Amino acid sequence: MKKNLQSRQIVLFLGDLFLFFLSLIITLILGFGNNLTLRIFYPHLYSFLFLLPFWLIIFVLSNLYDLTTLIHKDKLFLYSFIQIPLIFSTGTIFFYLFSPFGLTPKTNLLIFSLVYAFFFWFWRTLFLKITAKHFHKKVILIGKGTTIEKLHKALENNPSLGYKIVACLPDLQTEKIVEFLKKSDVRLFIIDKKAFRTNICQKVSPYLLKGIQIWTIVEAYESIFRKIPLSEISEEWIIENIKEKEFVDKIKRFIDCILASAMLIIIFPLWFLIALFIKLEDRGRIFYLQKRAGQYLKPFVLYKFRSMEDKADKKGPPWTLQKDKRVTKIGKILRRTHLDELPQLINILKGDISFVGPRPENLDLVKKLEKEIPFYHLRHIIKPGFTGWAQIKMTHPRTLQERLEKMEYDLYYLKNRSLFLDLIILAKTFYLLFRKE
Repeated sequence: MKKNLQSRQIVLFLGDLFLFFLSLIITLILGFGNNLTLRIFYPHLYSFLFLLPFWLIIFVLSNLYDLTTLIHKDKLFLYSFIQIPLIFSTGTIFFYLFSPFGLTPKTNLLIFSLVYAFFFWFWRTLFLKITAKHFHKKVILIGKGTTIEKLHKALENNPSLGYKIVACLPDLQTEKIVEFLKKSDVRLFIIDKKAFRTNICQKVSPYLLKGIQIWTIVEAYESIFRKIPLSEISEEWIIENIKEKEFVDKIKRFIDCILASAMLIIIFPLWFLIALFIKLEDRGRIFYLQKRAGQYLKPFVLYKFRSMEDKADKKGPPWTLQKDKRVTKIGKILRRTHLDELPQLINILKGDISFVGPRPENLDLVKKLEKEIPFYHLRHIIKPGFTGWAQIKMTHPRTLQERLEKMEYDLYYLKNRSLFLDLIILAKTFYLLFRKE
């Protein structure tokens, strides 16, 4: 397994080198066209070759050759996205400090950064899709119940995740486990809570020296699917994993204020156009105001451009139905482009919400969901957000089952929230704005 992993990393590295030269050639063709000669090509080649080791060192330090971290599309997208400023900034510093061959290629360096970032994303997406079918981490599932059945089905139906199930045992069967270990190159045990009560770690511990990992069902879901299964956690898990992050929250608040202020100044003229179109359609209110549950369940008023008929909440439920006839013509455009969300920048400045966090829900809906979803109150221990982990991982929930899944994503964010994860969410949100829901 280790040799397979190393060979994949070497292939990935060689592909990066090839795309480096291809990107440089494309850049010079775009930059010089028919005027491109060897006298122009070689100075650029030598200069960029000097930069290449520095870029590769940064890639290694950023875990860009750690295949386990690149299985997830959101990380792969972010890593590709950050290549542009990373390559451009290091290149700019180099060329303006040293200026080899008298080169200061501003435009060509930007073109190269864009071209290489695209190839970087395309190559890794293709590479992981192809190799995942031939190189898997072999897994034994131990336990029974709905959660482990879902995991079994998900891993079997998604081989691109890089896991192959060797066996699924309903309980701890030491003889069978040893037999599988002898026959197969098993590298991972995924075990449910009941199996852990049978001291499985003690029985399997001799095999840990051979590089075998043991995951609980919760750890498996968290690592593979980036969510926390509600049916598998307890109060003990919450105490151990849901922690206060005061420093992160303070930095987030500072970033929220700076970013929201800048966006309000830039896009404020657009508000007048939107307000005009809303008013012209039905002469109703411009803004839609609704009480939402904030941090610690403190109510606040959420601002949005009205996209439904005036007083639509009196003609139906206070949430949007599928193909809701109450949505106006201009409202459909606003929702499709997410422009109806712009007034929430005011909520961010006021401190009601952050740019990233669990989506704020209607107060009446919160009271209902607290009775039906375990640990639902936990999502209110931090500020709600304009966008969030659940929003980029799934569509708007309309059934109780979908809301349960959304809560699982919210729990993942609560445990793992960081400035880096927020950056991933914001980058993915920006990307999704240009796609149809």
